[in-house]
Amino acid sequence: MDAHEIDHAKKWKYAKGELERRFLIKNRPSFLDTLSFKEITDKYIENTNLRLRKVTNGAFTQYKLTKKLPTLSNGLSIQWVSTIYLSQGEYEIFLKLPGKIIEKRRYYYQPEVGEIIGIDEIQLGKDQRTIWIAEVEFNERPEQTYSLPLAYDREVTNDKDYIGSVLAKHYIEE
Repeated sequence: MDAHEIDHAKKWKYAKGELERRFLIKNRPSFLDTLSFKEITDKYIENTNLRLRKVTNGAFTQYKLTKKLPTLSNGLSIQWVSTIYLSQGEYEIFLKLPGKIIEKRRYYYQPEVGEIIGIDEIQLGKDQRTIWIAEVEFNERPEQTYSLPLAYDREVTNDKDYIGSVLAKHYIEE
């Protein structure tokens, strides 16, 4: 089901609306070493809107299968999201499906005022160039005037080149 096939005005019984904005960070923030983080492996299942995710936080690992149905509204990324938590065995079954994998480290930054900011560190391409993407999720519709409290190159909320499934095509597995 593609985003254009969805009635976005409808309230979906098994999906949660997710509002987010994403920003390409200019340089690695110096304070990252002081923040907590999680290691994330995403597999974008070929020809679907499904993402298989493994999240490792120290000794704890969590597995999820998520369907995201994106749309754009007034410059915001709004998605209908449904997630199922999986056992390791179930995860390994889905892992066999064709798709693209990307690994990243997600840091969590809590500014003095405002929402928690997830900062993803992703290495892309054969040269392993690193990019940092800051993502802010909102429970309610945010003001259009939200200002990221970090130096950034540009907002990439509406730039399809910076969504996970597209970045995964440029990610080189070791």
